[in-house]
Amino acid sequence: MIDKSKILEHSAKLFLKYGIKTITVDDIANDLGISKRTLYDIFESKETIIGQIVNFHIENEKKAFEDIVKSSVNSIDMMMKLSNFIFLMYNKLHPSVMTDLKKFYSGIWECIEGFNSESIREIIELNLRQGN
Repeated sequence: MIDKSKILEHSAKLFLKYGIKTITVDDIANDLGISKRTLYDIFESKETIIGQIVNFHIENEKKAFEDIVKSSVNSIDMMMKLSNFIFLMYNKLHPSVMTDLKKFYSGIWECIEGFNSESIREIIELNLRQGN
């Protein structure tokens, strides 16, 4: 039996490469060499897959932000590292991914926006408090 994390990892690659709307559950199942039924035994829906991918991504981003904050020499270094990280992350996305999330998966999009605004606010506040 295929494990859940492999499905999520593979689905994320497909979504990043081709966009969310264009990839179907059939596409994911066929690409993994499993039946659509097997996929639905593990995940309730395509939205569930996307939600779990986004949650995993958010957790990884939190860790990356923490690592950047810890490894930065000063405020400018921190902002440069964060900017570079965000730039590289968004360069991996298919142009329609964010639009697809916003248009078709608004609940997931709100989760992303909440995380982004909170993270950015926290980092700016930290940077201002450190001020070096």
